[in-house]
Amino acid sequence: MGFLALLTACSNPTDDAGGDDRKPRRFTDSAGLASDYLVFARNVRRPAGLLLFFHGDGAWEPDPARSAALGGAGGIIEQARRRNLVTALLRTPDTGTNTWYRNGAANAAWTAELLTDLQHRYDTESNRIWLVGYSGGAHFLTRQLIPARSELIGGGGAVLFSGGGPPSDQTAELNPQLRNDFRMFFYVGADDTNTAGRLNSVTTAEAGERWYAAAGIRVHHEFPPGVGHDLGDRMGPVLGRQLDLR
Repeated sequence: MGFLALLTACSNPTDDAGGDDRKPRRFTDSAGLASDYLVFARNVRRPAGLLLFFHGDGAWEPDPARSAALGGAGGIIEQARRRNLVTALLRTPDTGTNTWYRNGAANAAWTAELLTDLQHRYDTESNRIWLVGYSGGAHFLTRQLIPARSELIGGGGAVLFSGGGPPSDQTAELNPQLRNDFRMFFYVGADDTNTAGRLNSVTTAEAGERWYAAAGIRVHHEFPPGVGHDLGDRMGPVLGRQLDLR
């Protein structure tokens, strides 16, 4: 089957590369791992950038209109669209735990193949790749995906909401190009110190920030006071501000 993996569509998604999906598509990678995703490409000009969103634990949302973070005029999808980015909402292939990070290596391989496929089909630029994650999705990005697959990223950035830490393999070496053309932003509520009774997202993000800064990546953070793990509708506007930075 090769590196560009088999792609099959569920019933009634858009058939072209210029619309918004109404139902999830299915992607199967070369190892046979499969999961769903949705693409939002209406009114996005080519060549475009590409934004991938990674949900929190068990929080895949097939109808983003129901999500304060994803839907609406101020949500992530429209923030990206206004800045000429195709958005893909990905569902973890790990149906056992519904997390991204517990089967991180296999999930990173699946994501890498899907990323390559989306770049080809939607004519997106490799120097405008944005990775956005919430909670467990943010942990997956900083701990596993970026360290393992940074060669696929020519530039752009990562926005980490309510999570993100240092790589699982702290000997990982990043694509040197990221030092100039990629930046990372951690947005974690200052009160997010006891998620699920065990995780301090603030200190975890601080550890991730230190590691990536030491690796030469431009890294910044914001820990808003009085805010906990649930960010509600804050995510879209925060993302928009990061996309507008040069």
